[in-house]
Amino acid sequence: MSKYSQTSIKSLDHLPPSLKTAFVVAERNKDYTQSLADLNTQVFVDHWYTQPDIFWVPGSLELPGFANRLLLLDYDIVIVFGVIIKGKTMHYEFISQAIFQGIVQLSIAYPQQVLISWVLTVEDESLLQERVTDNYARAALNLYSEQYTLWS
Repeated sequence: MSKYSQTSIKSLDHLPPSLKTAFVVAERNKDYTQSLADLNTQVFVDHWYTQPDIFWVPGSLELPGFANRLLLLDYDIVIVFGVIIKGKTMHYEFISQAIFQGIVQLSIAYPQQVLISWVLTVEDESLLQERVTDNYARAALNLYSEQYTLWS
């Protein structure tokens, strides 16, 4: 088991039976992002929620903009998945910063919804394997549970 795994989900009994959930997944580095989407979809299915709607975008830079559109459509939980592997240019730093700033702004703009960003930024591919887990759906459900308690 990865050291990045979160093994438990808090009680979800108090949540509405149908959460409107979506994943926004970058096509770039699809071997990894597809695995992230598949593993995390299973967590939602296993905990009596329907399968999330899955939307594909060309790359990680497009994740915040598309997530914004989904939040405007009243999705309860939006999780974005991307993988950025450092190359020989500054592209990695610029793209990573832009994505994270966009996600933080969205999280503040939509306080009653949950936006989880799992854009993995790594120096090389060897660092990805243990980070491709179902932890992200678990974290989203736990965060939504906490927020739902506050708002209801």
